[in-house]
Amino acid sequence: MARLDTGLRRAHALNDVREARLAARGGILGLEDRERGAAEERESDFRDEQVLLLEDGHCLRDHALALCNRAGARELDDFLASSLTMLVQMVSGGVGVTLLPKMSVQFEASAERQLKLIPFGAKSPARTNGLAWRPSSLRREEFELLAEAIGSVL
Repeated sequence: MARLDTGLRRAHALNDVREARLAARGGILGLEDRERGAAEERESDFRDEQVLLLEDGHCLRDHALALCNRAGARELDDFLASSLTMLVQMVSGGVGVTLLPKMSVQFEASAERQLKLIPFGAKSPARTNGLAWRPSSLRREEFELLAEAIGSVL
């Protein structure tokens, strides 16, 4: 059986892996272009919004749900997306709003989709990614160097 040497994932403590944390990444709000024109988003702007979320099991869902709870927003009950691409398509169709990781914007939110991307203010929702490996790996130093290189470009 093949075993994975290392991988990128949402950072959190687990007993069976070692991890080098990479930079925390904030989210940005994806809106249909015609809806509103704020220059900067605040959590309070989510009040009473219908927020489109990913299915259970996606780490971005946890962050979006926490933001919804704090801001008084609600999840669109009859829709769960299986991918960021699906979320973006629904937002561009005027169904609601969503959060996107900054690193996905250039791929998912192209100009032809007519989305307005609004950065959050100082309290941007964020997640921390990490490079993980088995505790028994003899390549720890190499993985730490790799994590440092990845972190320097994020």
